[in-house]
Amino acid sequence: SPSQAVIVSAAKLVFLDRFMDSPSSISSFRIKANGSYRLVQTVSVPTGDAVFLGMAVNPVADYLYAALPVDNQIAVYSFSRGTGILTFVTTVPNFGGLACWITTDSLGTRLYSAETMTGTITTYDITVPGLPVQLQQISLSTTNDPTPAPWNIKTDPTGEFLYAVSNGALHVLSIQSDGTLNETATPVALGAASGDHPYGLATVMK
Repeated sequence: SPSQAVIVSAAKLVFLDRFMDSPSSISSFRIKANGSYRLVQTVSVPTGDAVFLGMAVNPVADYLYAALPVDNQIAVYSFSRGTGILTFVTTVPNFGGLACWITTDSLGTRLYSAETMTGTITTYDITVPGLPVQLQQISLSTTNDPTPAPWNIKTDPTGEFLYAVSNGALHVLSIQSDGTLNETATPVALGAASGDHPYGLATVMK
């Protein structure tokens, strides 16, 4: 039951989380010269935790972050570019409900998590990559989105905005100079049918 794959291109590594496996797990793979994968390692959720869901790689340090939605935590792993081996570092609390999808800024100083149950997005300081520190938790606007439940989030390539897809709306949040978020734009209604929940989200530089 794979839910997400993240790539470390320079190291030819792929990390894959298996959401509904028993136990839930993250596997690391080496990308071989012919494009196929070689399994390196599989790690289970930390002791006492339930499931992994979203993941993000620090763009400037060899750290992987993984959401633990049922336990309201974010797990932190370091990894070796040479071997692909993951090493558990710590877990930090998340004070929203169901932290599912996470992303970082391009500088590797901020980590963002989307909490679907509480309709919130949390900002962490990851200046020290192995020890995220919460800076902010912001509630999403209810305009065009009466019960916000952010499913996925991405920062844009300029580093100025964070996008959140939530139920039938796309939220656009400004990233402030300190990395915290401010939602001033009106959420864009996506026109999804009742009961449909858009999940995927990507940003590109035009």
